[in-house]
Amino acid sequence: MLTLCAGLLPVARPARGQTSVLAPVIVSDSRTSQSAADTPVASLEISAQDLAAFPAITLDDALRADPSFSLFRRTSSLTSNPTSQGVSLRDIGPSGASRSLVLLDGVPLNDPFGGWVLWSAVPRLSLSGGEIEHGGGSSVWGDGALAGSISLARAEPATGGQADFEAGAFGTRSAEVEAGAVTSQGSLRVDARDFSTDGFYDLLPADRGAVDRPLNSEHQLAEVSYERPFDAVTATVTGSVFDESRGNGTVLQDNTTHEDQVSLSLRGTMPAGFDWNALGYVERESFSSFFTSVSANRATETPANNQFDVPATAGGASVTAHWTGAEASTTVGADVRQVEGETREDFSFASGAFTGIRFAGGAQDFAGVFVHQDRALAPGLRISADLRLDDWTNRSGHDREYKLATGAPTLLADYPSKTGVEASPNLGLVWQPSKPWRLRAAAYRGFRLPTLNEYYRPFRVGTVTTEANPNLTVEDLYGAETGVSYTAGPLEFTGTAFADELYHAVGTVTLSETPAATTVQRQNLDSVRTRGFETSARWTLSPALHLRLGYLYDESIVTKSLAEPLLDGLRLPEVPRGTVTAAVEGDGPAGLHGEARVRWVGMQFDDAENTLRLPSATVVDFEVSRSFGRRLSAFLALENAFNAEVAASLSATGLFTYDAPRLLRGGVRVRW
Repeated sequence: MLTLCAGLLPVARPARGQTSVLAPVIVSDSRTSQSAADTPVASLEISAQDLAAFPAITLDDALRADPSFSLFRRTSSLTSNPTSQGVSLRDIGPSGASRSLVLLDGVPLNDPFGGWVLWSAVPRLSLSGGEIEHGGGSSVWGDGALAGSISLARAEPATGGQADFEAGAFGTRSAEVEAGAVTSQGSLRVDARDFSTDGFYDLLPADRGAVDRPLNSEHQLAEVSYERPFDAVTATVTGSVFDESRGNGTVLQDNTTHEDQVSLSLRGTMPAGFDWNALGYVERESFSSFFTSVSANRATETPANNQFDVPATAGGASVTAHWTGAEASTTVGADVRQVEGETREDFSFASGAFTGIRFAGGAQDFAGVFVHQDRALAPGLRISADLRLDDWTNRSGHDREYKLATGAPTLLADYPSKTGVEASPNLGLVWQPSKPWRLRAAAYRGFRLPTLNEYYRPFRVGTVTTEANPNLTVEDLYGAETGVSYTAGPLEFTGTAFADELYHAVGTVTLSETPAATTVQRQNLDSVRTRGFETSARWTLSPALHLRLGYLYDESIVTKSLAEPLLDGLRLPEVPRGTVTAAVEGDGPAGLHGEARVRWVGMQFDDAENTLRLPSATVVDFEVSRSFGRRLSAFLALENAFNAEVAASLSATGLFTYDAPRLLRGGVRVRW
């Protein structure tokens, strides 16, 4: 178990004058009340203090302290295109479409159409904690959790509140508030955030042209949650609205997102250790994005695609029951989910105007049941087993294209429905031979149905056109891991070795290539092998000084690709062999708290053919904060302090784009 105390994320900070550390809130990613010590797969517990900490400007930046966590590219959600914000754990098949499931109070946050995650749409101040489950151990969640999952939870409403106000370089401004009230009739909480940044250039000065602009963005979030207790049931209704707009680095390229979501949660407890919960939710989202092709001298840009509307909806429900006996605990559950979406876009720009319009999309239905049990086999030895069955349907797939000038159809394709049944088992053992040591092992299988975006939407970026593929098949992951943890006095250490085989991974295969244009298509790679290990250590030198270190080694290789044999033996794009995170944190004089953090990412390739190399990069951050009593605190953070050039992408013409340069921010938090 990669616990919080192992040091991948900052520890919960005690109030001034206290020496104790708050225990992290455990949100069981296995949908059970299984304790951290009994979990056979590697997971990382996250406290509310970690998620709402001052230094991280975005939620995904806070999670990056875990070396196993990354987005599709090296950029954070601060300024990256939403379609590249898919999460990857252990770099298992990274892509814009997440192969890991992200949940907030059990509601999936992955985009219904494309699978990416809107990290800015999460109200950070009201979070109570969460858990990152690495690898393919999330068998009870089914589709989407093929490479692991991230479960986040809101705190129970309370009377009072807090507000953050921040400002920094590049015109970065943020205000966020969380306030609640508790009465005998129920509890009400309101969350709101307003954020904007003028952004930074992702090109070096020598590479910029007349069309280039900073990566600006702004978003607004509002959420209301009402909780009402009844005799044996507690009901919670939550509704949220999110709006976001981004500039994508040139005069014409931009995107917007609007999302509405409503959920109803019921939970109850009965005698004899029996408890249950039920959940229902509905989500509606609209997305738009404008793409262009930029000239070699970056003096002009030509429209390539106007994705003017992508309406998508998702709805689902689940019920889970749990009971604990003398030697075992058992959980059973069932859930359903339906997603539907369509891209509506203008394409084929010629003679100063778009000439075609496309409507492409479909729907997917999921229904699953699962059972989990863990029990003691002997003193210090426990076994756990999960089994989940999913029935899925891919239906209503279509691609209809028309001439804009006349309305005449040029393509009227309706794709046949497909169905399938998938089994997701997980078997694990945990052995504690003595108090300092804990050994564990697990074997598992997971699956992922490609997203509607992968199935049906072709697109063009620059000179590269990516064709859709309605014939994609389900991805299958088979994996195993073994780990050890040691805790003695001020030293805590954990390590995990893992091996995974990903079959039918969705990748891109080159169909044609010329100096002026490249055409690729999404296709299933026959098999991808991932081998590696992750370690973390924490050393408490004193109650006021902590050292932390995390390391991930990952070797992801295409082992078989009949569609493009030249890929055999090559590394997956966007996967570095090594990632290191380190931090030193301590309390100083006059109530000051300081922290220095380092993140090193090894060399990786930006293309499937392993010809475009992104060099290794090291980013160093510094932060200092101080509390002024219980109601006021302030911070100052310097991110990427040495202004490292972190290459995020590389074009075939040799043009690099880069992640954020040095960024100085400061702010205050007020509590009442």
